[in-house]
Amino acid sequence: MAADTDLKEKCKVRKFVTGPPPVDPTKCYVNQGEEDQMEIQGYTISRLKCVIVYFFIIITIGLLRLVFHWVPQWLVWVTHRKCSLAEATTVLLRDQYKQWFVAKVDTMTKDGTRVEVLKPSVSFSIPSKSRRRRAQLFLNTGQRDENLIRYFVVKRVKFIWNAEEDKYQKLRGLEVNNTCSYFHEAKGLSYEHQRKR
Repeated sequence: MAADTDLKEKCKVRKFVTGPPPVDPTKCYVNQGEEDQMEIQGYTISRLKCVIVYFFIIITIGLLRLVFHWVPQWLVWVTHRKCSLAEATTVLLRDQYKQWFVAKVDTMTKDGTRVEVLKPSVSFSIPSKSRRRRAQLFLNTGQRDENLIRYFVVKRVKFIWNAEEDKYQKLRGLEVNNTCSYFHEAKGLSYEHQRKR
C-alpha cells in the first residue's frame, strides 16, 4: 500500500502555467511581462580572449570551433566580456524554455542605410571594399547621434534600442494602438511627398 502511494506521488502530472515567466529583478529583459519575454545580456569583444581562444582552435585543428558552432553562446562567453546593453556589440538572450540565442547588434540611419560605428584610433583608415558595401561613420563612443538606430534581430523579430529607457523594445507595426477607422480617415501623402518617393 505504501509503495502504491509513492508511485502515485512520483507520477503526478505537472500542471502547465500560462502567462509570462517569473522575473528576476537582478536581470534585464526584453518584452517584460509578455509571453515571449527573454532575458538579455550585453557583450563586447575582448581581443585578448579572442587571441587565446583562436590559439586553442588552431591547436585542436578546428574541433573547438566546431563545438562553438554547435553551441554559439559558449563562443560569446569565451571571446567577449560583459558590458551594458548601451555599448554591447553582441547580445545573448535566453527564453523561458532555457534556449540561448546570439544576436549581433547592428546600426542603421533613419533612412535605412546600414552603418558601422568605428571607435577612434591613432591610425584611422577605411578599407575601400567595405566602403562600397556600407556607409561608415566615425564617432566618439560618448557621443550620441539621434540619426542612428541600434537594433538586433532574433526569432525574426527586430528589437530597437530606446535610449530614453535604456532598453531594447520590440518593433511594432502601425496596427498597435490604432483602430481601422484611423486608417480610413487618413489623408495620405501630399502630391510633393508622392513625387519624392
